[in-house]
Amino acid sequence: MFSFVIPCHNNIELLKKTLAGLSMNTGVVPFEVILVDNNSFDEDIDKAYTKYIDFLDLYLLRQPKLPHPMAVSRARNLGLRLSRYDWIVNLDSDCVITPSYLKRLTEWVQNSHHENPIIVGLRRFVDMNNITDNDILADKVSYDALPLVASEANYSQIVDRRVPYLDKLQDLEHPWAYFHSCNLIYRKDSANAVGGFDEIFDGCWGYEDIDFAHRMITQTNALPCYLPGIECLHQDSESSSTQNRFDKNSNPNWQLIAERIPGYLDYKSKEYLNLNSKIQL
Repeated sequence: MFSFVIPCHNNIELLKKTLAGLSMNTGVVPFEVILVDNNSFDEDIDKAYTKYIDFLDLYLLRQPKLPHPMAVSRARNLGLRLSRYDWIVNLDSDCVITPSYLKRLTEWVQNSHHENPIIVGLRRFVDMNNITDNDILADKVSYDALPLVASEANYSQIVDRRVPYLDKLQDLEHPWAYFHSCNLIYRKDSANAVGGFDEIFDGCWGYEDIDFAHRMITQTNALPCYLPGIECLHQDSESSSTQNRFDKNSNPNWQLIAERIPGYLDYKSKEYLNLNSKIQL
């Protein structure tokens, strides 16, 4: 029913916890997990694959030589092309889904009257440094008790910065602004209809998911939906790769999305300025 597509590059200990979280969701409905390796030099990725092939319907795809390992659009498109289920779930390799995730998502999809939704779930930014993937597999993790983190990925906020907007997505001028690919679900046929993710965004971080959601909503009439209860735990740790999200001027992807979507620059700039004074526009 679901194809999880996960780009990855090194940080294998984080990836193993991501795979462990998926393993705790088996038995609900059929699903596959497609890992797309963007030229990792960490050889333990083979060990992670070998370990979790016993728990999951798991595939490891290796990208050919890339000019830059930040090739998430290309990776997601590869997973989209090779997926065999009707629903795609984009997940990041440092995100752990909670044990009730797939049950809640399946119930919503089966009972919803929306034929073409694009679905977003929350992120909870947590410190999982003292948690191993074996702890997750042994069901020893109290997810609600994990320490919360003011994450750079969330512009130094503790609570997912999208919370004030998610309950009213369908009424917003720019609903696509709140669709992040670390926890994103959509129909495979709709994604194929818009050509998947635009690989022009590869090489730098961000905004490829905003562009994708914009095209899904405006070209296929996908209905923007927020689904409570399909939360993913974003692992903030010293081994996580961090990028300077605060300097928008140095990010060509920000310039590109601002040019592509009419009105997006003014809309998002106001939000950024209210969010954190360190953000440079």
